[in-house]
Amino acid sequence: MAVPIVAVYFLGYDLGLSDEPVIDVCPEARERRTGRRLDAGHPFVSSLRHRSRVIQIPRLAKRRRDELERFLSIFDQAQASAGDSHVLRIEEEDYPREWDFVLRRLRAAMAEQDVRRSMEGEDELLRDSVVLAQLAEEERRRAEAADQRADEQRQRVERMLARSVRQLHRLGQDAAEISAAALSIDIDEVRRVMSE
Repeated sequence: MAVPIVAVYFLGYDLGLSDEPVIDVCPEARERRTGRRLDAGHPFVSSLRHRSRVIQIPRLAKRRRDELERFLSIFDQAQASAGDSHVLRIEEEDYPREWDFVLRRLRAAMAEQDVRRSMEGEDELLRDSVVLAQLAEEERRRAEAADQRADEQRQRVERMLARSVRQLHRLGQDAAEISAAALSIDIDEVRRVMSE
């Protein structure tokens, strides 16, 4: 018997699609509570082709309207410890006893050094990827500016060349003379400029 799989993505940022913390994607994006269809213009959402649930963690803050939002509040990063953003301050008495297994699993994961090192490594990779993206964007802007300057220079040279061809033609030289002797330009180019 096939068991349906739903991918759950916990995002530490807001997609800008909805104020709702939970978005269902199957295959179109909808607010979980209202069912309102969302414009899936965000690249992350539009790339999803499987049944998914997207949790926008920043949108969890102070949202406790139903059981799912109360459960997800465990992951609300507004509860992060002042000394370590990887550690959430969770008061067990704020949650029903049936959720203790989740709280225990989270505590166990935080106690493992490999998990903590992995989190720190992920943080480094994230910081590095942000820096690389910024550097790539700066390089792209520089390349565009250089292309624009080169294009402007080419246009200036073409205008100067056209003026020179016209001036030499007014002085009585024909296309062949201008092409061969005066400017060393292809005769077809000289004819094109003279016909303008």
